[in-house]
Parts: sequence; C-alpha cells; structure tokens
Amino acid sequence: MRVVLVVNAHLSRSDTRGPGRVGYLMARGLHDRGCLGRVLCYTTDASVDLPERLIVRLEPHIIRRAFGLGYRISRYLPTLPIRRMEEQIFDSRASRCLMREWGDTLFCTKPVNPGTILRAKRLGMLTVMSTSILHPRFNLEIVKSEQERLGVRGASVYTD
Repeated sequence: MRVVLVVNAHLSRSDTRGPGRVGYLMARGLHDRGCLGRVLCYTTDASVDLPERLIVRLEPHIIRRAFGLGYRISRYLPTLPIRRMEEQIFDSRASRCLMREWGDTLFCTKPVNPGTILRAKRLGMLTVMSTSILHPRFNLEIVKSEQERLGVRGASVYTD
C-alpha cells in the first residue's frame, strides 16, 4: 500500500505543534514504513528530511506571501474569507496534480479537500479522511459510492 498524504499546511519538523508538525510526523512515519507515495502540502522548511521526490509543494513563495498579507488585512475586515479562499485554492491545485501512480490510498487531514477526494475516487483510489466536513451530505455521498463499489447492502454505515 502506498499513501498519498494531503496536508493543508506548511510542513515543518522543527515546529513543536500544529498541523505542519503533525503532517510531517505522519509523512515521516509512512516513509519509514515504505508506504509514502507523495505528500502534498503548501510548502516545507529546511528541517523536513523527506526525499524531495516525495514532496509536492502546491503554493509558491509568492502565493504564501499574498495570503500572509490577506490574513493581516482580514484583521480589519473580519468577513473577508481569506482562510476559505486559501483552502479552496489548495484543493483545486491538489486535485489537478494528483496522479494514480503516486499511490492507491489518499489520506486527507483537516480541512477536507472535496475536489481532491472526488478526483481520487475517479482515479480508483481508496480515500481516508481524518477531518471535519464541509457538509454531512458530502460524506454520505462518498460512503454511499463505496458501499455500492464494495456491494455492501442494508442500512447505511454512515452516521454524522
């Protein structure tokens, strides 16, 4: 089994906590077991000791700086959806670059990446989400398609 890990954060081994640190630890653990196909993330810092061929950085430095400025502006305009915009752009870029050859399982961390998950399903990959959801209906549709694919009958196995 090879896993494509999608971490909606900046990967860092030197951070003491947060999604970047957790993403790094997950990627490192999968790599040590020989199971890491790729890790898709915003960016990485110099502390990340994973092989370069396994890292797909989806936000160039200029985009990171633009979002940094956007977050500062959003302090004065709290209704400006900067975080949601950043997540949507990440999801869009991740879904466009995802390739079946990278692995047979997609693992998404928080927040959910619906475009990437749907693309993985179309590519025939198993999908695992350890995340919050945009809407319960999205998860229900994913679970129903898996039930149909696996031939599971009866009551739905999905609860929210």
